[in-house]
Amino acid sequence: MYLAIGAYLLLCFPLIITPRIYYNSNIGKVFFSLAIFGINILSGYIRLKGATIYFHFSRKKALAVRLINTRRMLKGNVDVFRSIEVFYITFYIDLPLDEKSVPAAGAINFLKSVLLPVYLSGKPFLKTEDRLFIGRQDHIGALFDATIVFNLITILSLIFRKVKNSLWTNIKKKSKT
Repeated sequence: MYLAIGAYLLLCFPLIITPRIYYNSNIGKVFFSLAIFGINILSGYIRLKGATIYFHFSRKKALAVRLINTRRMLKGNVDVFRSIEVFYITFYIDLPLDEKSVPAAGAINFLKSVLLPVYLSGKPFLKTEDRLFIGRQDHIGALFDATIVFNLITILSLIFRKVKNSLWTNIKKKSKT
């Protein structure tokens, strides 16, 4: 009885994940962190070199992901992104005080005023916060922060659907030969 209740709670309990991404133009790096329930579990920085993205977790540990493989991996996996709910998005942009900052700020505000209402139209529960600063720093900085919620049932159903689709395509291929 207790095992069944525990399994049910584990499957239905929402997982709250908070990814944070910060770009600093002085260093040329993108820093990231990933927290579950507010506890930081993964952090590091990202470097782009050619067609490969390197995720550095320490000075000696890195993961290389080729952009070509990423495109192929994401193709047909749009259901993964549809089944994950985003509840909160924050982004801050710091621009240096120079002659390019005002047109850049105008372009950012224009894009935000056009794209954000379209994205929010299907998500009435989503809360967004954004700030644009000019002249606070001598370099470009950008911070993105989000709160994403899903549960293990969502993950298991996605895995089941992926296995089912791959089995179905294998059966189709074998029946054609």
